[in-house]
Amino acid sequence: MNKLPLLLALLLIPTARAEAQWQTEHTILAVTSSATITADWLLSADAVRRGTFDEMNPLLGSRPSVGRLNTYNVLVLGGNLAIGRLLPSRFRTLWFTAVASFESAIVLHQYNLGLRIRLSQL
Repeated sequence: MNKLPLLLALLLIPTARAEAQWQTEHTILAVTSSATITADWLLSADAVRRGTFDEMNPLLGSRPSVGRLNTYNVLVLGGNLAIGRLLPSRFRTLWFTAVASFESAIVLHQYNLGLRIRLSQL
């Protein structure tokens, strides 16, 4: 018996319920957390191109390629939004706030190290 349709149905039920509770606050927090993830990504790309900084994220390794960094961050952005969408309202607020706070601290640290967002190098 194929269990895939049942699994998909079970995954969609909480999503539909959680989606109905989405508020303006969640949209603002989702955009903010995504923006801080993107800033971290672009600052990390500057570090990779300079070749003088070691990456602290163990999932990327100390010297990831720009391609690996890009793939990882696209997955992180999607995961951030997917997790937020699946969570109940109060946990969604907590999730996006925590992600934005964590990423903001990383971005500030990277900026203080002299890294910059260089859109011309994308």
